[in-house]
Amino acid sequence: MKSHNGYVVICCLVFVFLVVCLPLAAQENMYGQPGRQRMFSVGHPVYQLLEDAYRDAGRVLPELAWPASAAQLGFMIDQLNDARLSAAGRARLEAAARYLKAWDGPAPVLSEAQAGMAVQFVPIINLQVRFDDENPQQQVLAPPLDLLRLDVRAQMAPVFAEMQAALRQEPNYDYLSPGSRSNIPMNIDHADSNFPKRAYMASGTERWSIQLGRDKLSWGTSQTGSLTLSGKAPYHDFIRIAGFFRSFSYSGIFMRQEPFARQNEIPSEGPYVPPVILRDDDGDPLSPEDHYRHWQKALVIHRFTMRPIDSLRFSLMESVGIAGYTPDLRFFNPFMVNHNYYDFTTMTFATSAEITLTPMAGLEISGQWYMNDFMLPQEEAAGATEPNAMAWLGGVHWQRPLGQQADSALLKLGGEIYYGDPYVYIRESVLRSFISRQRVHTNWNGSGMSLGMIEWNDEFLGSPFGNDSFAWQLRAEISWLQLARVQTDFVRHSDGQNGPADILPADGSAVLQETPSGVAENINQWTIAADVSSQGIAPLHNVLSHGLPGGWFAGTVLDLGAVVRLVWLENADHVQGRTDFRPGVAAKMGVSWQW
Repeated sequence: MKSHNGYVVICCLVFVFLVVCLPLAAQENMYGQPGRQRMFSVGHPVYQLLEDAYRDAGRVLPELAWPASAAQLGFMIDQLNDARLSAAGRARLEAAARYLKAWDGPAPVLSEAQAGMAVQFVPIINLQVRFDDENPQQQVLAPPLDLLRLDVRAQMAPVFAEMQAALRQEPNYDYLSPGSRSNIPMNIDHADSNFPKRAYMASGTERWSIQLGRDKLSWGTSQTGSLTLSGKAPYHDFIRIAGFFRSFSYSGIFMRQEPFARQNEIPSEGPYVPPVILRDDDGDPLSPEDHYRHWQKALVIHRFTMRPIDSLRFSLMESVGIAGYTPDLRFFNPFMVNHNYYDFTTMTFATSAEITLTPMAGLEISGQWYMNDFMLPQEEAAGATEPNAMAWLGGVHWQRPLGQQADSALLKLGGEIYYGDPYVYIRESVLRSFISRQRVHTNWNGSGMSLGMIEWNDEFLGSPFGNDSFAWQLRAEISWLQLARVQTDFVRHSDGQNGPADILPADGSAVLQETPSGVAENINQWTIAADVSSQGIAPLHNVLSHGLPGGWFAGTVLDLGAVVRLVWLENADHVQGRTDFRPGVAAKMGVSWQW
């Protein structure tokens, strides 16, 4: 029966998608508004513009659970109609509104307005020159940009769909070829088109949306990454329902993950190994290794956000990891508390809270708390072996326009501090840990032959600092609306020996560990980055936006950027007394257009 439960879940949610959300969208006359249910990807400029405008008004956004649809973002923009904004703040609000219209560019090439159908293609070319360490484990720059990317957006009222296809250089996961100084594949074995990292369908109304497919997820306010869903993982596969309102919002996610395990991560028999017997096609019991790899992993995460006044927002979240079988629809009930619903062999649980306050225009103070486990005195007396597993994050962000004009630059200053217990996020097996694991089969194995190899990539669902860490960050930025941005930040990160691939030991030794455990690797990282866009240069933007005769390359945008990053490691690789200096420099040029 359990193999059919997943189909039941999918069928029920698709039924809700087709029977409930689509008629609601149709009732709101979405046919004449192409792109209203488009989900803006995590990291899109519209989110930062909205945050800047709300902070300028001395208010907090009604919600920070991204991605959000154009309709939901439009609702948030409307909430500032009665706000007192500076000229620079008003200009940023208007810029955010422009992103929601006309699909970031001219009218789609394929369009049937009366039927509510339109298709748009957005090609993007990125050229990048990089100078970084050739060892993938020692590179300090962000992953290389996709050389070519094609965004395909389709409005089929009242459903919106989007997919990204890309060509990139990827002999190893997110790293360049040895000796390569650009993101251009110089060898066919180093080229990868891979599967799309963004592909979804969405529908809904102005307040409600449902999204089915693959995308990034980011919840909460933080420059370094929030504690529940930080947006650092490249993608997730999920079903999501979200409702945004002025004083209350809800987001719920049902997420499936591939529970791949390395050989040394397969658990032996113990209290956290489900007593389930699986058999092969011949009816013989599976080995522990095969048994483990046949298990399944799912996550259900709920977020409830309240904004009693315009300057205060707080959120409560529940995260449930379900290991060993496919959960049914009961777990997606937002009013059901799943803590201890099953025993520790099949379920793990986390709760988190977030609060954000704007005591005055331009100033924002925030705090977050996350907990996997907390040992009560009676549990300790009874011999419990699971230690406290919590994380805290605090931040202050301040901004001020440097002038009274709409095109005035905006100065931002901020800082954050983070602490994570040695075993926060990670539990007794990879199935129960709050991490995202991707196993990628690449074309190149380092021998010069196309034999391929397996690359593993582990990301914490929450803060990228993860477990066993203490970190702080200082940041400064000055930006000119849609023209240029210069930013610098310094990060100090003390990282203990536990990482995302580790598991909680069952012998009780974890109780004695303190952050950072073992020989801590101290990472000092300074970054300065600058970006320039043609959108802020009126004469150039007017020429590029019209394209060539006949409409070819209309809506072209040219972006230039550079980044310098210096990393100084103390106790590098957790070896006492070893130091290492790692520099990285990169320059990029990006061109995009629509048709």
